Amino acid sequence: MKEKQWNLGIDESNHGRYPEVIVGVYSYFRKDILLNSGLSRRYKKTIFSEFGLSRKFKHIIIPREYEKILGKEGITHNIKVIAYAELIKSFFEESGENLSKVLIDGEMRESDLERLARVLHPIRMPETETIPKADSKYPIVNFAHRIARKLFREYIHNSDSEEITDFLDNLVTPKIEDYKGMLIGN
Repeated sequence: MKEKQWNLGIDESNHGRYPEVIVGVYSYFRKDILLNSGLSRRYKKTIFSEFGLSRKFKHIIIPREYEKILGKEGITHNIKVIAYAELIKSFFEESGENLSKVLIDGEMRESDLERLARVLHPIRMPETETIPKADSKYPIVNFAHRIARKLFREYIHNSDSEEITDFLDNLVTPKIEDYKGMLIGN
C-alpha cells in the first residue's frame, strides 16, 4: 500500500504589518496541490468544516517586537525562514513523516531557500515552490490564506473571545534562541 503524500501550503495574513499570522495547512489530498484558477480568496465561515481528518493547520503569530530582534531587513527574510522551518518541523514532530511538497504564496530569494534547508537539517527539505498569488491558484494555499485572515481578525478584534482559545492547540511558538545566527549583531 502506498504511503500518504503529505503536502504543506503556506500563506500570511498581513504582509509585513503586525501582528503577522502565518498559516501552514497540511493535506494528503492530491487535489489540494493541483492548479485551480477558480478559487475565492474570501473567508467563509465553513472553512473549518471543510477540513476533516485529512487536513490540519498550524499557525505562527509574529508580533511587532520581532522587528527589534531581527531588524527591519531581517523581519522580511529571516522571519519567513524561521516561520516556514517551524511549520515544517511542527508537522514532522507531530507525525514523524516528511512532507512531499511545500507551496508558498509569494516569492522567496534563493539564498533564503538555502538557509531554510540548513535550518531544517537533519529533516529533509521537501520540494518547495514559491509562487506569487498561489492563494488564488492552489487549494492548499487558499485554505492557508483564508485561515490566516480569520485568525488575524480574531487576534485583533476578538482577542478576549472564547473562540480564540480554540486555536491555541494549533499555535507554533518559535524559540528565537534556536535562530541566533539570524539575529541582529550575529
